[in-house]
Amino acid sequence: MKILAYVGSMQGEESRTYLYTKKLLDSIKIEEPKIEYKIFTAKDYNILPCEGCGYCFKHNICRQNEKDKMEDLLKNILDANLVIMGSPVYAHNVSGIMKNVIDRMSYWIHTMRLSGKYGMAISTYESNGENIVIDYLDNVMSQMGIKVIEKMSISSSELADISVLDRSVYKTGVSIIENLKSTVKTSEKLEDIFMSRKRMFKYYKQLGYDTELSKYWEREGRNKYISFEELLGK
Repeated sequence: MKILAYVGSMQGEESRTYLYTKKLLDSIKIEEPKIEYKIFTAKDYNILPCEGCGYCFKHNICRQNEKDKMEDLLKNILDANLVIMGSPVYAHNVSGIMKNVIDRMSYWIHTMRLSGKYGMAISTYESNGENIVIDYLDNVMSQMGIKVIEKMSISSSELADISVLDRSVYKTGVSIIENLKSTVKTSEKLEDIFMSRKRMFKYYKQLGYDTELSKYWEREGRNKYISFEELLGK
């Protein structure tokens, strides 16, 4: 089993989001040594912003990938069983660099490219805004087909309290380990998203709108499944 975490902070390994994520994954590794994990930060993977050109929606790839490390990040995400997105709260939202990553992955939302993976959303904060961040990350991952199993927000004061931190890490780690032992199950939210994508690509086909995204959807046979549950059980 593999876990990939992306921490959207330019503070890198000094960020509170990284410190919590690292402690969580180290705890999981102790309990399940066979689990492998990687943590990438915005400091290591400073992703360029989306240009809004629409190229990715036609060609199923971003033309900026050759200018930064986005392609490598995407390959690691595809290779993972569990994807963690973590961000500090910046002005009641995710950090700008986290938004860059999400915008550059937006064409994966159309095809639910990460179907069959588990996910976790993490936010760190000083006083407020944490729920906005984890709810946003939860929704973005769900739109990509990920089954989000944990949403964790932790304040700077909680991070400084070792007993609180240890309890949080242990409880969350146990949940993640148990989920990774089972196959990904559907949810009402994922079913609704899947049906909306089916309608979208059907409409595109009627219009003769032939893109690489449409070809991917057809190639994967996703138009043939009557439900997301059926897709997961293929």
